[in-house]
Amino acid sequence: MPSEIFDSPKGRHIWPQRTICEVHRQLYDVCVTQLSDEQQGQFVPLLEEAYLMGITLVRELIDRKLALPEWKKNNVAEARRLRQARIEMEKTLEVGRRLQPAGA
Repeated sequence: MPSEIFDSPKGRHIWPQRTICEVHRQLYDVCVTQLSDEQQGQFVPLLEEAYLMGITLVRELIDRKLALPEWKKNNVAEARRLRQARIEMEKTLEVGRRLQPAGA
């Protein structure tokens, strides 16, 4: 069962260590290669929902970090990088919003 969310361009990791989103991508890969179509039909929608929740959580954490005046002032380059990462997250969330059924 193909997934527009997981098949979308992912770009580079935002952080050098593994993230919740990377674990979701790996779970999706395992699902596609090892589960039947019927099992995928049950599993993939839940995994997509969890993935979008993870992106929303990370986006909120970035927003809170960027809202700290002292941190932003002392970490200009990092703040710029985080703002760019947030823009990329918004693109992924937009794909998720388009795919969600009405009333979800």
